[in-house]
Amino acid sequence: MIFDFSAEVGDTITNIQYSAEDTLQVFLSSKGTGNFLGVETQWWEFFIDQTQLIDDAISYTVADSLGIVEIRSIWVDERISGAVINGVTYGNITDVQNNDEPISKFSLEQNYPNPFKPVTTIKYSIPRQANVGNEDFRSVQLKIFDVLGNEIATLVNEQKSPGVYEVTFDGNNLSSGVYFYSLQVDTYNETKKLILMK
Repeated sequence: MIFDFSAEVGDTITNIQYSAEDTLQVFLSSKGTGNFLGVETQWWEFFIDQTQLIDDAISYTVADSLGIVEIRSIWVDERISGAVINGVTYGNITDVQNNDEPISKFSLEQNYPNPFKPVTTIKYSIPRQANVGNEDFRSVQLKIFDVLGNEIATLVNEQKSPGVYEVTFDGNNLSSGVYFYSLQVDTYNETKKLILMK
C-alpha cells in the first residue's frame, strides 16, 4: 500500500526491507485542506523513501476527488495545472495541449454536445501518411445517417491534408431521435451515434 487516507501524520504506511541495503518506506508527512485546481478540498502528502532501488525520496500530494496533484523530489517539482475528471474541467487545461505534435492515428470523436438541439460539433483527426512528402491529401467523407441507414446529410466530401478538423451539424430540419455520423478516409471507417432533442 502506498496511500492510506485514514493514517495520521507521522504514521508509517509501508516499510519493506528487500535486503540489507534495499528499503521502501512510505509515511504520511502532512495533511490539511487547501485549494487545488479551484477546488477547496482535503489533501494528504505521502513521503516515499526508496533507497538503493532508485536512490531517491519523493513526495506525492493527493487531493480528495482529484488524485495526485503534486510530485516533488530532487529530480521533479511538478504541480498539476488542470484536469478533466468525469467530464468536468478543473483548473487550466489549455496549456497542456500541444497542437504541434504529429497526429499518429485516425480519430472520430464523440459529437459535443450530445444530446444536442439543434446544433452540434464533430471533431476528427487525419494522420500523415508515411513516405508521401508534401502531397499528402486524402479523400474524406463525413456523412449523417438515420437509424434505417438512409443518408441525411454530407458534411464533408473533399480532399484533406493531415490535421485536426471540426465541423458543425445543424439538425434543425430533422425530427428528434437517434442518428449516426460516419467518417470515411481511404480504407478507414468509423461510425458514432448522436441524439437530436428538440
